[in-house]
Amino acid sequence: MFYLSLHASAQKYHYRGIENFPVDSVSGKITYAAVVEVPGATQAELYRRAKEWLITNKRQLAKIELAETPYAGRIKGRVTLAKDGTPSSCTVTIETKEGRARYELTDFTTPRSKLEEPLESYIPATAGLNAKAFDMTFLDDHSYFADVAANLDTALRTAPRRW
Repeated sequence: MFYLSLHASAQKYHYRGIENFPVDSVSGKITYAAVVEVPGATQAELYRRAKEWLITNKRQLAKIELAETPYAGRIKGRVTLAKDGTPSSCTVTIETKEGRARYELTDFTTPRSKLEEPLESYIPATAGLNAKAFDMTFLDDHSYFADVAANLDTALRTAPRRW
């Protein structure tokens, strides 16, 4: 029995790395994207909801640098996510039309190395030794990024309360 327990614990862990995230099949980048259908909402209303979410969501967004084209219903910019300990950043693109909006969170970077580098290319030198620990960190990142995307999705679907 002792021999069997040693054999079972000696199995090599499969490092998932990038597989912890949704990856766009064309660009190969980590991407959280969706088209949100909001029947009856105007382009201007959806644009306002998106902008309001970006400005008021201080719980998840620490820093925002935007380039806007309101007449085209498009907001694009770089945001720093307010995740404690590791403030990752990503590019946010929101496009609005009558009755629908499309958003995309991509180009994630991480400050885990000395230089900010794309999260897709970040493979720690010690991944073989601490693969499971890195995967747990990446799963935590995925959970946070997915929560940011879900929060944006909800903001686009929900009309703000008016007094």
